[in-house]
Amino acid sequence: MLHTWIINISGDIRQDKWQSLLNHIEVDRRNSIDRFRSVDDKKRSLIAGLLVKAMTKELHPNKNLDIRYFKNNYGKPYIKGVSGIYFNISHSGGYVCCAISDSEVGIDIEEINTSMEIDIFKYFFSFDEWDQVLDEKNDSHDTFFSLWTLKESYIKKIGRGLSKQLNSFSILLGDQIAVKDYEIEKIDEHFLLRDIGSSYKLAICSEKCKDNVAEEMTVQEFLDRYY
Repeated sequence: MLHTWIINISGDIRQDKWQSLLNHIEVDRRNSIDRFRSVDDKKRSLIAGLLVKAMTKELHPNKNLDIRYFKNNYGKPYIKGVSGIYFNISHSGGYVCCAISDSEVGIDIEEINTSMEIDIFKYFFSFDEWDQVLDEKNDSHDTFFSLWTLKESYIKKIGRGLSKQLNSFSILLGDQIAVKDYEIEKIDEHFLLRDIGSSYKLAICSEKCKDNVAEEMTVQEFLDRYY
């Protein structure tokens, strides 16, 4: 089982609706939202918190879930005391997304910036990866963001956070995307990579090859349906 919801968060949320939505998320996230200065950052964090709760309840209606979030030693969030439900969240620009699975999962979405000087990020990539970026057969920015989202999804899936150096493993693009990790002897990961519109890359890393049930909706559709 692998379910992915992708929310387009463009569009305003009424102030009275905003206040009522805050009651549905945990205190730590509310405090975090208060500290953000940017309205867009506040919205991304709010929708991310609401998305996990809505997905969990929708996909597991028969479980009486007391959804409380904790973090492992590397900062990866999980639902304490609930077996068989793993989730991961990502947001960038105008999108928030969440993946829920019955085993560890990582997801990342990135807005493609075609004017970005990608050379300054060279040392976050392995030699094998950077060769793929420079390959004349490839669009360098498209390849860069494909590899970046895949790398982030892998790190988030294994739950190591910033303790894992980004250049300590290689993502190999192709019909079957693979990872070569110089610190882990045996790896059995499955990757999904897709475009969201023309300006975003989304990547998912899971333990096994799974059918991904993906659903896209606007923030208005999401809130009307679940809140």
